[in-house]
Amino acid sequence: PKEAFCILLYWLSYPDHLKYCLKIFGYSKTRLAVVFNDIIIYLVAEYTQTLVWD
Repeated sequence: PKEAFCILLYWLSYPDHLKYCLKIFGYSKTRLAVVFNDIIIYLVAEYTQTLVWD
């Protein structure tokens, strides 16, 4: 769980630096994309009432 949030925050901070993300976390592009998408889906499902979308 903590690593998933780290991946999310890193990817949001540096979206064009995927190659560094691969080196830091040691996962494939596919794995990082799955983790990123899963954590976004979790956050939206968990906090949908407090999120405001314009």
